[in-house]
Order: sequence, then C-alpha cells, then structure tokens
Amino acid sequence: MVRISTLLGAVSLFQGSLAAYSLTQDYSGSAFFDQFDFFTDNDPTNGFVNYVDQPTAQAAGLINTNNNVAYIGVDSTNVATGRGRNSVRLSSKNSFTHGLVVINLGHMPASTCGTWPAFWTLGTGATWPANGEIDIIEGVNDQAANQMTLHTSPNCAVTGGSGGLLQPYSQDCNTAVNGNEGCSFHETNPASYGTTLNQDGGAIYAMEWTSDGISIWWWGGGNPAPADVLGDNPDPTAWGPPSSQWAGDGCVWDQHFLTHQIIFDMTFCGDWAGQVFATDPVCSAKGACTDYVANTPGDFSESYWSVNALKLYQDNGADIATNATKRAAASQAAPQDIPKASQTVDAKAAIKAAQAGIDKRAAASQIAPHLVPKESQTVDAKLAVSRAQADKAKADGNGKRGVDQMAEIRRRKYAHLA
Repeated sequence: MVRISTLLGAVSLFQGSLAAYSLTQDYSGSAFFDQFDFFTDNDPTNGFVNYVDQPTAQAAGLINTNNNVAYIGVDSTNVATGRGRNSVRLSSKNSFTHGLVVINLGHMPASTCGTWPAFWTLGTGATWPANGEIDIIEGVNDQAANQMTLHTSPNCAVTGGSGGLLQPYSQDCNTAVNGNEGCSFHETNPASYGTTLNQDGGAIYAMEWTSDGISIWWWGGGNPAPADVLGDNPDPTAWGPPSSQWAGDGCVWDQHFLTHQIIFDMTFCGDWAGQVFATDPVCSAKGACTDYVANTPGDFSESYWSVNALKLYQDNGADIATNATKRAAASQAAPQDIPKASQTVDAKAAIKAAQAGIDKRAAASQIAPHLVPKESQTVDAKLAVSRAQADKAKADGNGKRGVDQMAEIRRRKYAHLA
C-alpha cells in the first residue's frame, strides 16, 4: 500500500497561485464498472486477445469490486483459442478537457513476457490523433520501468528543458514523424511499473492537463504521496517537480488535446509486445509469443489491475492553467540560485534525483548489451541494456517504433474511432 504523507511541506520549489481543483468524477468503489464501456471488437493492435463484454467478464471472474477495489484481470486458467486470451478493455463513459486524473493502484499487470498493459487517455470526437493521446502507464513483456508518451497531430513538440525530474527521451509528439515514437519520457526507477511496483505495494499516479502542458507525478517504492493527492481539493503546486512534464511554446496544447476518455487495457503479443518478443533473451526462450500466451495460462495470474481509487478533478475557477509553465521555469534555476531557506530536504532530493537521472540516461545510451557482464545485470543494468537496444533499433529503423510499422500500428489501433 502506498503511504500518504502527513505533511504537505510548507516550502515549495515553485511559487504561484493556489491550485483550485475540485472533485468532478469519482470512479472508485462498487459502481466502478458502471462508469465504463467494455470494448469487444478485434484488438486494433493485432494482439492475441479476446476482449469480452461486462456479463462475460463478470461470469468468468475477470472483474469484481470486492471490498470497493476494482479488479480487472485476464483468464489465467484456460488454454486460449480463437482471437486469443480473454481480457478486458475499458473506456470511460464520460470525457473531459483539462483536469487532474489521480489513480491509486494496489497492483498492475506484472512484467511478464507477452503482455502489453496500458493506462491512458484518448481524445474523442475526431479521427486520431487530432485530439491527442496521453499514455500514463505503458510497457511490454518484462519491461522494468514505466514509459510515458504523448501522440499528436503535426506541430506539437516539447521545447527547452523539461520542468520534471526526467529529460525527454524524444521530443516531437507528431505521429507522422519518427515512426510515431511520440514525445516520451522513460522512467529509470523500477518501482514505477509492473512487478516491482506490485512488490512495493502499489503506486499512485497523477496526470495534470492544462492549457500550458501536461505533467505526470508518481509515488511508490517507499516514497509517500502528498496528503491531499486523493482529497477533495488537491494542490499540485505543493507536490514538487513531476516525473515528466510536456510544456513550452512548441505546442499549442489546447489545439492538440481535447475531450479525452480514460482507458484501461491488457493485450498480449501484437504489434509491440509481439514484435520485440524475439529480441528479449528471457521471452524468446519461451518460443513464439502467441504459442506461449495460449498454452501457459498460469503465467498470467499476475496480469491484473487492482484500482483502490480513481478520481478526476477539474478547475473550480482559480488560475491553474499556468502551473505547468511555472514549474518549467522553476526547473531552470541552478541550485545556487535557490534561496537556502527554500532548499528543503525535498527540494535538495529533487535536484539530486534529476541530475542522477540525467547521468544514468546518458550513460545508458552508450552501453552495448554484450558489454554488460551477466553477473552485473541488476534491474538498473537491464534498464540500461534495454535503452541501448532501443537506441540501436531506432537508428536502424527496424525497432518497435520503425517508421512504416508504427504508423500502420497506430492507424489500425484507432481505426474504429474514425
């Protein structure tokens, strides 16, 4: 269970107006599934998956709200045939423009070969990607840490330095370039995703979307969340720098992000997990992706979401649109320029963490997989190897984000929304 801090912290790195969010939608509790539609078409990303409707999911034990916690799982008992392994994909019935989405996860699908879980928001009312996509939690196979990405129509990019702890892995959000890689941030902390997140008792994620940009925070791995994060009026300006932040004048954010729905999905193999399955030494040893997923149901007993709380907050009239800009500006200050009185333990830790993250990513991009001794391949080393492989694949033009391949993947993924 993620701990909630009992102190908000009197001093913040950021000075600005008090954020004024009010709770507008609480998905939590016994009515969770009444607030979502169940997607049952063929998987747009060609996954080996059979998305089922609500009655079927209920009867098969793939969903429940026992103890007011929403469980969203997959069939981990039967050999899969036909379209693939039974699973659930949800889209919120309501849509929103601007706001703060906060999720308290007790568990997410584990880092298991063949899996491709995602928690994200998607623009409606226009052909993708006109109204944008925000991937809050996403990964494949035995991926060790979270990947956060935006996908947009042309003329949207992250410019300058990030206001978050991480620096952009890729900056152009336009789906028509770089094989639709999007503008992404790659976490380096394994507590942010999958198996390690689960071992640590879960995590809380918060995504803020304003006219000035988009930010994502997360708390887990023993790092307590702010006391107000799931309260009636959370204040992101008091939370310190986010993990990831997309801001700057390279994008008119209100032109590229509109009317989003919240989505959970859990697919298998397909155009990403399946494509890189054979390049992963652990996964490739299991044979073909679809054969493995079909014939080893017990290996997917940990492929489920456990949602303790999910809430949407929106502006109640105060100035919150400038929060992202203020954080971005604050992130440019050198440590010596921050008054000592403001250098709380949290502020110093944030500065140190940011620099450590930059150094680690810079080093990781230089590591060739064959140069990492097996006995040294800890979680961090594996992350470095994965990044090096991704960089090489990107340069070769044949990785998961290969230009022609990924453009076609995304076209198929959202064809049903046209």
